[in-house]
Order: sequence, then C-alpha cells, then structure tokens
Amino acid sequence: MSENEKKISLFTLIFFIIVSVPIFILAFYNVPAADDYTFSQQMYTWTQEQGYHIAGVIRCAIRTSVEYYFKWQGRYSESFFAAFMPEIFGCYWISAIIIYMVFAGGVITLFRNLAKALGGKESIWIGNCTGVVISMAIIQNVPFPVEAFFWFDGSMAYMFHHAIYIWMCSVAVHYLFGRKEKKGIGDIILLCILTIVAAGGNNVTSFISVLTYVVFVAAAFFFHKRRGILFPAMLSFAGFLVSYLSPGTSIRGGDEYSPILITIQKCFIWTIRQYLAGWTTPAVVLLLIFLTPLIMQILLKMIENYDFQFPFPVLAAAGMVCFLSAMSSPSFYVLGEPGPGRMRNVIYVNFIILFVLTYGYLLGWLVIRFYDHGIWIWMRDFYKKVHIWQGISMAVIVYFFVCAGDFRTSGVSVEAVRELVTGEALSYYNEAVERKTAYLNTNIRNVEVEPYSVKPYLLFFDDITDDVNNWKNIAVSTYYGKESVWLNRYDPEIDYE
Repeated sequence: MSENEKKISLFTLIFFIIVSVPIFILAFYNVPAADDYTFSQQMYTWTQEQGYHIAGVIRCAIRTSVEYYFKWQGRYSESFFAAFMPEIFGCYWISAIIIYMVFAGGVITLFRNLAKALGGKESIWIGNCTGVVISMAIIQNVPFPVEAFFWFDGSMAYMFHHAIYIWMCSVAVHYLFGRKEKKGIGDIILLCILTIVAAGGNNVTSFISVLTYVVFVAAAFFFHKRRGILFPAMLSFAGFLVSYLSPGTSIRGGDEYSPILITIQKCFIWTIRQYLAGWTTPAVVLLLIFLTPLIMQILLKMIENYDFQFPFPVLAAAGMVCFLSAMSSPSFYVLGEPGPGRMRNVIYVNFIILFVLTYGYLLGWLVIRFYDHGIWIWMRDFYKKVHIWQGISMAVIVYFFVCAGDFRTSGVSVEAVRELVTGEALSYYNEAVERKTAYLNTNIRNVEVEPYSVKPYLLFFDDITDDVNNWKNIAVSTYYGKESVWLNRYDPEIDYE
C-alpha cells in the first residue's frame, strides 16, 4: 500500500463519515407509522403496566412472534424484532442509526474478507476501501430510503435482515477461505446464528439465502475446502421452510398464486427493463472506473497465486441476471407484481454488489486473454503513481456523482440536509409530538388530529386516515388505549389500504 493509496483510502473513509452525519441527525426527527403500532402493541401495554424488565420484554417478543406465525406471517425473527419498536423505549431515532451501521459494516466486512481471501492479507485495505465506497453508493441511491432506514418496521424487516444476510456471506467467505490454520468452529457457530435470523426475515432474503448457500456448498466441494458449511446451509433451508409453510403465510398470501412459468417470465423482464436498465446510471459507471485500479490489484494476485483463468464470462453475467430475477420471484409468485419499495431496496443492494463483482470477473477474463499487455500493470499502479491531489480530485468527482442522486431525486445525504435546513423535519416532528400528547391524554377517549402539513421525503411513510375503521387508525387507537383516532379531513396522499 503506497502513501498515495493510504491517503485516498483515508479520504474515502472521512468522506463517508461526513455524508453519514446528516442522516444520523435526521434520524432524531423520525416518528412511528403504520405497522410499527401493530407488532409492538403487546409489548407497549406490558411495559406500561410492568416496567422494562428484560425477561418480560423478551417473553412479549416471543409471544408476538408465535401469534403472528399462526395468524399473519411465518417470518419468525422479523416478528420478534418488530415487537421491540424503539418508541416503546423513547428512542425511535436509534433504529435508523443501528440499521445504517449494521448494513454499512456488513458490506465493508464482506469486501474485506473477499479481498483477503483472493489477494492475501496485504489486500485487506483494498477490501476496506472498496466496501466503504460501495456501501456509500448503495445508501445514497437506495430507491426507497424511508423504507430502507427510517420507517422502523419496514426497514427492520428488509434492510436489517438483508444486512444480516450480508454479514452471513462475509462470515462464510472467512470460514471457507480466510483461516486455513484453524478449524473455524467459531465461524460455524456465528454462521448458524446469522443464518437462523436471516431465514426468519423477509421472504426475499430468506429465499436467496438458500440459493447463496448452494453456491457456498458447491465452492466448498469444488475447491476441497471446509465442508462444515453444510450445517448452516441445512439450517437456511429449514428456516425457509419453517417460514414459508407457516399457517400465517397461507392466510396472508391467499390461495391463488401466479403460474411458475409466467412468474419466471415476469421476473426476467422486470429485472432487465427496470433494474439493469434503470439502475445502471452514470454514477455506477464512474464508480466502476474509480474502483478499477483496486480491482486490478486483486485480479493480478489471483492470476499469480492461483492461476485462475476466469472461465465462462457469459455464464457469470447471466448468473447475475438470474440471481436478481430470483430475488423478484417471491413477490411475482404471490402477488403477481414487483412488490413494495422495501423489497426493491434489498434487490438494489445485491444489484450494486453483484454488478461490481461481475465487472471484476469480466475484467479478469480480459486480463487472461491479453495478459502481456502493459496496460494492466499501468491500471494496477495508477493510484500509486498519480499525484495525490489528482487522485483525491478524482475521488471527489466520483463521490459527488454517487451522492448527487439522479434527475428525479437527490442523494440521501443531500436530501437529509435539505429537510433539516428548510425546517421540514422539525415541523413534521413537532406535529407528531402534538399528536402523541393528545394520544397520551387520559381525559380524551376519541382523538381527532390534523393531517401533517409537511411530509418529508426521507421521514414520512404513511399516516392514519379520516376513517376510524381503517386498520391503521385501529392500530393507533389500540396502542394508546383510545376508543378511536382519525384525521379531521381526507388526505389524498395517504394509502387507505
């Protein structure tokens, strides 16, 4: 690692921390909505009566998970964590920060372990730098940010559990390729825990966890590596079945499903048209260009140390498309449509990660075919030889485009700054506090409230309606022990379903 590369890596980390600050500050203006009140109702009532006893709240969470398993959904770990809605403990803001950090940490650790496995210990810094850049690119451009980090129930169910899946993958890479001198019992134990949690989360993450383990098991047998990976692989499949075959799943999903062939067709068409075409933006292309010298260092070490030939590049690219299409299949199979924004968020996560990995594989294929060309050495040493200010200037340009968003929306950090500076976040939070004051007033049994005057893009997900019998109104009234709550007029921006 040259002095230039060290400075660029340090700048990357500092930049990532800086753009994270507005998101963390905005989290303090966050408030609950929709399903936050349903899954946590039992625990809220218990804590109001009995206090915050660890054993008691855990029992409440287990009861909630069991009840929902039989009446609404089989996603056992999701229901368990949903019971711990942070507003119960007076810190709703903390969920966005925790999910953000768990996700970013998972991506960085994944690429750190990949770099170490493929290029040796001296390549760890490459994995760290690459992971920071990729996590920043995902966070800043995630399609539905309110459902990715700020709305607790949706972000916990999808982004948090998908972050657990990414941690699972990073530990699996470490177990298979990172510790030749030890048995890896600790890795297997940790893998089993992460696998059980990921399998009990959203259907997309649970399903692709099984597919990912198929790849890990095949790699273990092909490379004669540790075959203890079979234990968490079986747990993943068992967890998926436990979730999918639950009584609640059949109640929620109904009895009518799309034909399998039509589902497959829809998945591929949607993936190619909407994801590959829509998400391959100029910022993503610049990201790949910026990462190329780092990727090249890993590729040349792989060729030198393992004589890997990068066969079947077309199959590698097709595998990425198939994997992304498989992520869409649960929603198309059950609902006949691409699914909610929170589901597309986790597909976007894998799109960026797989896009970078596939690009690296295709680049490796080119290097093998034209190995004698000096351009590969020039690309590998680019950041070592370029003037430090030129390197940092390039980083600034790339990071600017990554954080700027597209022509429709700003990047998440830019939008967070806007909502803070304009006062939207504060107004929204103050109005939510006024509502909560009315909800907590024991002298008022029927609560009428005004619609929110502002609905910040990053913070607002959904609201109650002017219909006291709407499920969201019932959820809030039950949570706070009211006879009814409602908006004093119709709000066209609210989802009534």
